[in-house]
Amino acid sequence: MTSVAARLTRRSVRRSVILGTLLSVAVAVLLLAWRDYRFATRLLTAQASASMSASVSSAAARLEALVGARLDAVRTAAQNPLLIEFAEGSQPSKAGALYALNALVRVDPIHNTLAGLVASDRRLLLATSEEVGETTTGPVRDLPFPSVVSFGTSDGSAANTTFLASVRSRTGQQLAVLGLRTRPTAFTQILSEIGTVAPSAGLLRVRKVTGDVVGAWPLPRRDGVQPARQSWDSLPANVELLSEATLAGGVRERRYRLRTHGNVIRETALRLTTVPWYVAMTTDEDVVLEPARREARSTLLFAGAVLLSVAMLSAVVGGRFAKRIEDMAVVVRRIARGDHGARVPLDGTDDEITQLGRDVNRMTDELAGTLSSLEERTQQLESELDERAILEARLVESRRMEAIGMVAGTVAHDFNNVLTIMLSAAETAREALPEHHQALADIEEIAMAAERGVDLTRRLLSIARQSDARPSRMDAAVLVRENGRLLRRLVPEGTLDVVTVDARAWVYIDPTELLQALLNLVANARDASGGNVPHVTVQVERVSRSPEGLLSGAKLGDGEYVAISVRDRGTGMSPDTVARLCEPFFTTKPRGKGTGLGLASVAKAMHEAEGALAVASALGEGSTFTLVLPYAGSRNDHVSANAGSSSAAPSGR
Repeated sequence: MTSVAARLTRRSVRRSVILGTLLSVAVAVLLLAWRDYRFATRLLTAQASASMSASVSSAAARLEALVGARLDAVRTAAQNPLLIEFAEGSQPSKAGALYALNALVRVDPIHNTLAGLVASDRRLLLATSEEVGETTTGPVRDLPFPSVVSFGTSDGSAANTTFLASVRSRTGQQLAVLGLRTRPTAFTQILSEIGTVAPSAGLLRVRKVTGDVVGAWPLPRRDGVQPARQSWDSLPANVELLSEATLAGGVRERRYRLRTHGNVIRETALRLTTVPWYVAMTTDEDVVLEPARREARSTLLFAGAVLLSVAMLSAVVGGRFAKRIEDMAVVVRRIARGDHGARVPLDGTDDEITQLGRDVNRMTDELAGTLSSLEERTQQLESELDERAILEARLVESRRMEAIGMVAGTVAHDFNNVLTIMLSAAETAREALPEHHQALADIEEIAMAAERGVDLTRRLLSIARQSDARPSRMDAAVLVRENGRLLRRLVPEGTLDVVTVDARAWVYIDPTELLQALLNLVANARDASGGNVPHVTVQVERVSRSPEGLLSGAKLGDGEYVAISVRDRGTGMSPDTVARLCEPFFTTKPRGKGTGLGLASVAKAMHEAEGALAVASALGEGSTFTLVLPYAGSRNDHVSANAGSSSAAPSGR
């Protein structure tokens, strides 16, 4: 009986040692894993909240700007005297009114679809398209301010949006309502750009406060579930609200659980101030917290392996070294309670228990090191997240400018080699010919063209770096006439007419830049003729206002300008092609015939001279490119352009 009791006691002690050791290690590992998981969860949640709030605020700001621009355009068009006269019944004003409506559509031809004028009794007066939907009966209510109307479709998807403004008489009476219809793609484009760069992007929706969808991204499939109506003050159906808060900038943040699936959804939303709309972003928290859960699973797997090793080791040696194991368990419990300085005491023996003590101490050191590394990594991650947004924005621009700089440098280097040969050959030929030889004039012109080429390489490099242009006050008409022979050589198989004004056409620009821009436009006009004989007209005139069709988003104020136009009779261009003319490396010429840098450099040179590049083109009607520069002379300066030099010292600006 005594031996049996002793064996039972030893087994009880061994079992207690094993269970105590396993429990202590398990608790310590679980506490560390839970602490790591909670920290990662809070970090990811905070990052997702900040990212979604910034994305919603950015989308709302861009939508405000878009809607405000459309309302301003409609308000301005509604004040057009021709529209007012036509609304009052003046039929001779119909052509001008229709032109004003078409100009309103052309402000953004990609998204604007229709502009129309409706009388107060809902009678259609004028429209830019014959495809006009039915109108309801009854009078049109008075519109004190421009407004926005967007009708949702039966399936909940976004419909076209109409921007309205009242056309009033001089006495303030509403004569008609001017409407501009815009596709929902104008809003979808903004949402897609925001959603592409946002790290926590989910579903982006623009809705009226009443719930109708105005724009959505990603676009719902035709055969899929369409966006449901959801007003600003209501919750989606079949959800349970978990929390709601108001963040900086008035952004509303809500978390709710779907009763059907159990998923937790995070939503950030912000109301617009211009119109009764709001923009909302929703994302599944499972997607946001997946990295933390994956790390927690890895930690638990590692902990399970450690526990299994400890259990096997304790089962083998627990019977003989129960007391030492119990002491070791006490140390492990202290570690589990957060005492990371606790260590297993080691005596002079060299057995399995001693080795286990060393392993426990090593594991404790590694855990302490891991915690320290996690804290350091957390600080690094916060710093990297702050720098990432800045670096991403710079990366796109740096890659583009790097490519342009490489091309510009290579071309400039090779071009300089060619110009060096030309200048050397011209100088040799000039010295070899008699003084009055008839070829001397051509050689002089070759040398002058080569000298201009040296300046052109400098302009080519200015595409990718700060410009080093040397502007001066000069007469554009004189420059065109003096270089008429050079321009005609660009059209050897056709004709080139030069038409200049008699009065001075003073401008302030680098003469080399202006001549290079003109050479680019003449060469493009020659190539645009296709298989026909080129016929190009270069005209210099002074105008009282800037022409329409300015490229690269340029805007010029009121005043007097010098317009240098290059007109061809080629095939013309579509609106899509015109919209991309100033993009670097975009060209409609065959491979090997163009680089796509010509018009980009011309537009940049005009911008640096406070001018702009304009184009008027239509398929089958040819194209007219116009260099628009501010007039740099006085109103009484009408001296003949045949007198004087083509450039002068810079005048005060």
